[in-house]
Amino acid sequence: WITVETNGSVLLNEFTLIRNSNIRVIMDWKEEVGEEIKTENFYALVRGKDWIKFPIKNRRSYELAKRIWSELQFDRVAFSPVKPFVSETKLYHWMKRDNLWNILLNVQLHKLIGVS
Repeated sequence: WITVETNGSVLLNEFTLIRNSNIRVIMDWKEEVGEEIKTENFYALVRGKDWIKFPIKNRRSYELAKRIWSELQFDRVAFSPVKPFVSETKLYHWMKRDNLWNILLNVQLHKLIGVS
């Protein structure tokens, strides 16, 4: 299948013609551009198919991501550490402490191996 990654600033419903069974959307919720995100995109995501990814830069963005996830009750959610601010290990321990076993810890391989 094809994965389309977006920061949420473009309306997803504009792409309904290409949304078929082979296309998955991964939409970032970035704290810094929260005002630019089209909130209606969250309702255009397909449950059981698409993902919301929260880049976690600090404890504040972690708590915000938990709150938004709790409010949306979306089933496919990933938290991704923003290096060098939060390590994978630190984010793992926060998620473990909060029993967030149903949220994926997303590690970006290109950042681990030093390729940007």
